[in-house]
Amino acid sequence: MVIDSMRGLRGLRTARAASAAFVLIVTSACGPTAGTTPTPKTPDISTQIDSDAIALLPASPAVIATLDARAFYASGSGQAAGPLVDMLLPLGNDAGFVASRDVDRVTVGVYLSQGADVAAVVVGRFDAAKIEQAAQAHAATRAGGFIAQSQYTGRPLYTLSDVGFTILTPHTALAGTQTGIKRTLDRIQDHHLQRDVPKWMTDAVETQGAALAVAGDLANQQISQLTTMAPWLNGPWLNGLHQVRVLGDFHDPGLNVAGTLTYADPQTAQVAAGSLRSVGTAASFASAISSVIPQLRGLEVTVANTNVQAKFAIDDQSMRRMVQTLSQPRPSNAPR
Repeated sequence: MVIDSMRGLRGLRTARAASAAFVLIVTSACGPTAGTTPTPKTPDISTQIDSDAIALLPASPAVIATLDARAFYASGSGQAAGPLVDMLLPLGNDAGFVASRDVDRVTVGVYLSQGADVAAVVVGRFDAAKIEQAAQAHAATRAGGFIAQSQYTGRPLYTLSDVGFTILTPHTALAGTQTGIKRTLDRIQDHHLQRDVPKWMTDAVETQGAALAVAGDLANQQISQLTTMAPWLNGPWLNGLHQVRVLGDFHDPGLNVAGTLTYADPQTAQVAAGSLRSVGTAASFASAISSVIPQLRGLEVTVANTNVQAKFAIDDQSMRRMVQTLSQPRPSNAPR
């Protein structure tokens, strides 16, 4: 009798243990049990690419800028911006791409360590199949010329002259110089998608309400490389320039800009302020005869220690003329 009781108890324990094991297996398969921490899922690479444009940019940019393309195209200035965007994404009609419709935001990094290189992350809507089909058919772009197609890190790379682009996801494209593009693709290939841009720069370009924002760390950069890429920036105000913060919006009368330039010392800042005032005066005269030089309306320049603060506005008509001129194809022997 005792033995039978012991056998019955042992059988009951075995049944309970089997039931507990079954419950454990089922709950493990269906989801985490109470009191346990689920293993976080690693987001796929496309989700990471679409989630943070700045994380795609290579480390140590001299300048980072972002443009709210929707606000730009809605303004009078943006109505003439089609050819300018065609320089960034040289796509033809067969690619099913219209910049004013399909681009939402552009984030750009400029690098001056070995020449002037650019990596631009373009957020919007892109039909990769149509773009590849247009490239394979050697369809002409709106700006003229034909896109060449190659491969890098397993992705199609489209180039036209000294610029190129690739479609990363249906919502993100990458454009710029070939070196800038390849450095970015290397980061994606290595799954190194984290912000390697100084926080003060990212804070500046992510200022709430700014349709245009620029931040530059030029203290140890070859500024001559920057002026080679954009000669219209050249001037004495660049001497001793360490940091740049610029914000803009597209409201009446056009583009409104406020910026802070930080210099090596107060004396250099004073000289730079005088140079900027002279630029404003010269622009007022030159804008009447040159389409690329806009009039700086309401220019105000003040100095506070090593900082020069400036604000001005450019009317829509001047902006349209400037955009149209900048978007003209360069001669083949023009400096790059």
